[in-house]
Amino acid sequence: MVKRRNLLHFNNGARSERDLGDLVTKVFEKAAKKEPQPLYTFSLPLLSVQD
Repeated sequence: MVKRRNLLHFNNGARSERDLGDLVTKVFEKAAKKEPQPLYTFSLPLLSVQD
């Protein structure tokens, strides 16, 4: 729940939903190549840092 709130908080400050979607896609693709299992735990902290 906390992680989801972080994602929503970032979404509010995003330049546009399309940019956020592209960022999420890129992060997921990178994570999938390295470690397919913990995608959400790997990507959400990165999204928080981008804010």
